[in-house]
Amino acid sequence: GCSGRVPKEKKAFLVMGEYPPYASAYAKEKGISSYFVKKAFKKAGFSAEIDFLPWSLSLIEARKGKTFHGSVLWSKTPKREEEFLFSDVVLEQVIVFFHRKKDKFEWKKFKDLQEKTIGTTLGYSYGKKMDYLIEKGLIKTVPTAEIISNLRRLIKGTIDLFPVEPIIAKYYLKKIAETDPISANLLTYNRKPIHYYKLHLIANKEKESNKELIEKFNQGLKSLKDQYGKNLVKRPCITLYKGDEVKEGISEKEIELLKSLCP
Repeated sequence: GCSGRVPKEKKAFLVMGEYPPYASAYAKEKGISSYFVKKAFKKAGFSAEIDFLPWSLSLIEARKGKTFHGSVLWSKTPKREEEFLFSDVVLEQVIVFFHRKKDKFEWKKFKDLQEKTIGTTLGYSYGKKMDYLIEKGLIKTVPTAEIISNLRRLIKGTIDLFPVEPIIAKYYLKKIAETDPISANLLTYNRKPIHYYKLHLIANKEKESNKELIEKFNQGLKSLKDQYGKNLVKRPCITLYKGDEVKEGISEKEIELLKSLCP
């Protein structure tokens, strides 16, 4: 109980899809990005609650703006920008090609990929250029619905390459390792980026109050980035793995917590 003078915290109801290890209904703290989103809102005087629905439904709910104020971890597209306000960057990601360790693989241009069979995940964008080449059939792709199935196909050798974000791949390879540790160790990735993603909080443009919600969230997010270092917030697991400078004033206990949220 607080004294009567303290204003009651406002609530922000958010919805998102499963995106482990960054966000998941089944993860501790609901994932490391959920953890930071809640912290940013807290700094702005809101307590945030996050619910999980399939991604397509999350977008519909954010569009309606009735049950939920907004949805997290969306990239900008011209169509989405017509309908939604976007916050500053919540999460930054890089997509790279995974391949089998025994296959030496280097690439400079997309045309170097012509001989390769590439597994893709339905509903994912790999950047304008690669999306265009896939659409035109200029590179050979075999889509599937799940990231983990692509990693399994790569291990088996039914595909040669799989574009995915390394931390997400690491999360699913750990799952594979639970039953098949040898297979899980057969893959590596090429460091050349295919595409950079920037992911945001979105809220329906039509609702007047959402402008303030996004402004407040941005203020909280900025203060969080100042406190934790912007790389730790925007690229959390990679920053922790690299052992980059973690700012003063963050307790060992919290660093341990953050590390435990990464695969």
